Amino acid sequence: MSLAEELVKTHATPTPNRYSARVRWVALIYFALSPLSLLIILMVIWRVQFFITLSQRSNVETLTLAIIFVLAIYYLITTFKGFLGALRILWLNAPKLWTHDDEGQTKIETRKHEAVKSSKKKQYVCFDQAIRLKGKPDEPIRWELADDAGKLGTIVVDGVKASYEPKKDGMSNSIFEFLDDQIEKALQKQDPDANNLEITQWSSIDADQASAYYNMVCAFQNLQRQLGNKGPVWPTVEITQEDIDQIGEEFRKLVPTLRNEAHLPKVEYEVEYNVPIIPEPLGFVRLTRRDNRADPLISMGCAGLVMLGVMLILALFILLPPWVPGI
Repeated sequence: MSLAEELVKTHATPTPNRYSARVRWVALIYFALSPLSLLIILMVIWRVQFFITLSQRSNVETLTLAIIFVLAIYYLITTFKGFLGALRILWLNAPKLWTHDDEGQTKIETRKHEAVKSSKKKQYVCFDQAIRLKGKPDEPIRWELADDAGKLGTIVVDGVKASYEPKKDGMSNSIFEFLDDQIEKALQKQDPDANNLEITQWSSIDADQASAYYNMVCAFQNLQRQLGNKGPVWPTVEITQEDIDQIGEEFRKLVPTLRNEAHLPKVEYEVEYNVPIIPEPLGFVRLTRRDNRADPLISMGCAGLVMLGVMLILALFILLPPWVPGI
């Protein structure tokens, strides 16, 4: 796991409050990206003659300006859905500022629940260890994602596979990271030295690889039955009914945040980190590391920082033009 993903797992998803803060940050990034991109486009158009002259006089390729312009257009188009989603979240949650009684809060959540589209498209992840209910190893474990305002869906854990069976659309893979954190806490209560539980495959990112991994685990489980169930062939951990009830309470607290997150785009991709040993443009020797998922807070946060940096540099050149011969 990369440092960035470790930070998200450790600080952004372990509790409902932190998960909620993470969703607010992602919404804020989407809300800021569109205005930043639009501002960059307008700045380039407004002072295009100045920037072209500056680049030519300072021996900088004019193509750099074109790349910045196209990049801004690209982000404006691709993140506009997230901008609208952030506005929708703000609109749906605004009544909470003047509503504090329980009945009013339930009405707000009911309004939010109705605003989320319905769906039947399942998604799942696979863990590196099988998770079983203590005393009932053959029964799947279920958690309802629901509160007084309505039901979003069901989380089902059966061995290494954790599935989301939806009634409402828009759940991101971060819900599985939250589940991973909660199960880890339950295991560490039983054994402080318990190994960390890791998600190894994501169906929404690479369905073929996730299916191949799950089928391999099923083959090992069939082998276990053929051997007479003398012991688990695949690494297995057990949680108690008390642990399940506790995790269910945490899910219930998380449901309002999941309704907010449902309005944001599901940006789920693999990520590759490169560190050149020799600096560019001679960076032909580099260190590379891949992760099977990049959290949207990391990926979109980097995009937001890049666009903010570009905007500040353009503004600096406009407000404090550098001295270049001929300008």
